[in-house]
Amino acid sequence: MQRAGATAVSGPAEAGSSEPLVLIVDDDPQLRAMLGYALELEGCRVEEVASGEAALGRLEQLDPDVVLLDLLMPGLGGIETCRRIRERSTVPIIMLTALGRDEDVVAGLQAGADDYCSKPVSLGELVARIRARQRRRAIDAVPRARAPGGDGELVLDAAARRVIVEGRTVDLSRREYALLERLARNPGQVVSQEQLIEHIWGGTNPRYLAQLRSYIKMLRQKIEADPHSPRYIRSRPRMGYVLTGAARVPSDPA
Repeated sequence: MQRAGATAVSGPAEAGSSEPLVLIVDDDPQLRAMLGYALELEGCRVEEVASGEAALGRLEQLDPDVVLLDLLMPGLGGIETCRRIRERSTVPIIMLTALGRDEDVVAGLQAGADDYCSKPVSLGELVARIRARQRRRAIDAVPRARAPGGDGELVLDAAARRVIVEGRTVDLSRREYALLERLARNPGQVVSQEQLIEHIWGGTNPRYLAQLRSYIKMLRQKIEADPHSPRYIRSRPRMGYVLTGAARVPSDPA
């Protein structure tokens, strides 16, 4: 049952809408109602379901911007629900759970989750993460970005989340692709570590700095002929990273 004053949701969000559509998947009706009401006050549109099975049924109908997914649910649990969502959609998934063990975090991320929040959740932090994921998804919707590099070419393919380097196809993880795509939108310009962290993790907490460096290292190993002497992704000490070459994002899909 929809709450009084709540926004009715019967289909995919309107293209370009600034109000993110959030699908809450949790078997606790009180938590769903409380979280949904709070998110609506923050300008989000909300749809609630009580099970993983219901979430899968509503996913394609709604095309949500973000899924908030409880880990512990009867029937189809959060981990399996996450796996099945990821098989059919690239929608950002934020796991919500009272469990905070490292193995639970790892299991959720390996199943395809993009983020992980422990209950009780700070509403301000949650809204910031949701809007960051919405921005990421809008950027990912650009089909291709090109970064010509002298005698070769680096092409980003958002639909397949892969990169073609001088004719060689390289498959990237979601975060690896998101990092490269963010750099490609500012070719030849330094993108700060803080900007990259905010883009990928939805915040500027310095604890993500080590993870950022690890992802940059893995990305170089995949796209650079010599990762120790990178041609495409270069470091600017105490500043950030820059994608070399005349990178551009075409106005029309290539």
